[in-house]
Amino acid sequence: MNAPQVSGQPVEALPLRVEVQGALATVVIERSHKRNAMTQAMWRDMAALFRRFDGDGTLRGVILRGAGAVFSAGADIGEFRQARAGADAALAYDADVDACCRAIEECAKPVIAVVEGPAVGGGAALAMACDFRFAGPAASFAVPAARLSIALSEYNTNKLIALCGLAQARRILLTAQPVGAERALRIGLVDGLSDAPLDDALALADTIGRNAPLSIRAAKLACASLASVHGDDASRERVREAIRRAADSLDAGKARQAFLERREPVFSGD
Repeated sequence: MNAPQVSGQPVEALPLRVEVQGALATVVIERSHKRNAMTQAMWRDMAALFRRFDGDGTLRGVILRGAGAVFSAGADIGEFRQARAGADAALAYDADVDACCRAIEECAKPVIAVVEGPAVGGGAALAMACDFRFAGPAASFAVPAARLSIALSEYNTNKLIALCGLAQARRILLTAQPVGAERALRIGLVDGLSDAPLDDALALADTIGRNAPLSIRAAKLACASLASVHGDDASRERVREAIRRAADSLDAGKARQAFLERREPVFSGD
């Protein structure tokens, strides 16, 4: 994979660092002096980055993590005076956040968040957009919108409800209190809790990466469509098309032959 570029710059020149090892890309939010807070430009750039990943046939998975002891403090509140000056600007800002989260959710590759510290507001939304979340003991999740007289978008509220249920989502939103790592595991916000969440994420990425890419894409589309309150005919048709493409693929023939020969298949995504 060539060095990714967004906003006309290599990613290494932005507060988003990309490391590619084999078929796995790791995105690091690297803005430690601001607790990895996301600027409006960063929301747009990360969306562009994940759209690039979506079309990259060499990748089989993506890991998203924050640099240092914080996953992400969410939106950079220092921008709010201008970026959210009035309802129209606030809705436009939220649209950029949602577009970023959708790009992560809709990426054909499995995306795994590694959360080793606080994931706050938009940071929690980033983690929720991923397919899986592995947490360390110091991880926590919070949506403090009620302390800022703003509201989590409908899209991200639906994601929160889908992960932990209506009662828990209501408590998180209305109290604005953080959820610690152990409780996050109990209520379904994270998929695993350990002292080495990155190792857990790498192991899962390796397991999934051995499977057929077209099947992974179809499964992700189907899960997203069925879980969404906004599922429509267009999204369902995308699911059906992905299922047809997987069934007609060269990989499907390879899998059948490998089964008959009692060996592991090697998939190419074709």
